[in-house]
Amino acid sequence: MHTNISSLSNRGEKIVPMFKEQEGSALGSTSARVVPTNYLKATQEVTRREFLERTFQASAAAVVGSLIEEKIAHRDSQAVVKALVFDPRIQPPLVRGISKNIDVPTVEAVQHVRRMRGGSQAHLFRCSDGNFYVVKFKNNPQHLKVLANEMLATLLASFAGLPVPSVAVVNVSEWLIRTTPGLTIVLQDHAVPCESGLQFGARYVVSPSPWDGQVFDYLPESMLGQVRNLESFAGILAFDKWTSNLDNRQAAFWRRMRQKKYTATFIDQGYCFNAAHWTFFDSPFKGLFTENGVYSRVSKWESFEPWLSCIEGMPEESIWLAAGTVPPDWYYSEWHSMEELVHTLIARRGKVRDLITGCRTLSRKPFPNWKTAL
Repeated sequence: MHTNISSLSNRGEKIVPMFKEQEGSALGSTSARVVPTNYLKATQEVTRREFLERTFQASAAAVVGSLIEEKIAHRDSQAVVKALVFDPRIQPPLVRGISKNIDVPTVEAVQHVRRMRGGSQAHLFRCSDGNFYVVKFKNNPQHLKVLANEMLATLLASFAGLPVPSVAVVNVSEWLIRTTPGLTIVLQDHAVPCESGLQFGARYVVSPSPWDGQVFDYLPESMLGQVRNLESFAGILAFDKWTSNLDNRQAAFWRRMRQKKYTATFIDQGYCFNAAHWTFFDSPFKGLFTENGVYSRVSKWESFEPWLSCIEGMPEESIWLAAGTVPPDWYYSEWHSMEELVHTLIARRGKVRDLITGCRTLSRKPFPNWKTAL
């Protein structure tokens, strides 16, 4: 069943927040009308194609609702929907017992703030819901699939209870790119405009105004005792081993004004699943944070809880739900590759302890306080 797009403009749908509020992070909601997806009942049996098509059509409808609010022609809205729906020829197997859905907001980029550091050349935007998002573009220098990796891995990490940013699909208009000279991707010898359309967005942890708070991508080891959730670095290591993150672990350390301690939020999941390759290369060196001090509280297997158990026991349906939330054009609509990726993630849940054990054999000794024998 396809959503009747024309009826959206006449109906006042509730604005749906993305996730429950995490520690120190107030979540906003999208200004676009979000179509409820509760028509997928817990007792229904639907094909993965039907489930994923309906899930993503909700995001497509949200984009169209936003375009209607901006008085864009209905013809253009139909073009957006056509670009977002799944290929009906895809016929994956059955998914049983779907009990919930993920409401990822779709927001409009309103104002360019600045270019961010990093290989993906992300940009910071103020968006239509009043929040700020770090946006990675489809034509970033790393790879298109970096967007898919960011969405899928961040959602899975949130399911495991890890402190990660809230995510959104950010629609960046051609007009905004054309009228903002700084919206470019710098290649070896020239620059090209950022691509318009639907991009990946991660909520910025605080407002970029200096009176709202501070954000650092590094703290010296002498200051790590001021991080309120330092123990969660053990959990994100377990996650990075599960997802074969080939990058060093990245984190944003932030605090609001008048707060004494920092909170670590884990960012940059683009190199999970071996970046663009969607294979799994297990190296004990990969996924670790640069400073051993973040693992100072690791002294036994229980130090990885509750995150390790959340990963090992994560329901298959949850992993499929996260995969179904990723816009298909972020991975060339190659559903069979996504299906293989999900099957591998499901199979790897029981491998994480062995991968963590491999880290203990490193000469850098990342867990200096873990004294028990291997």
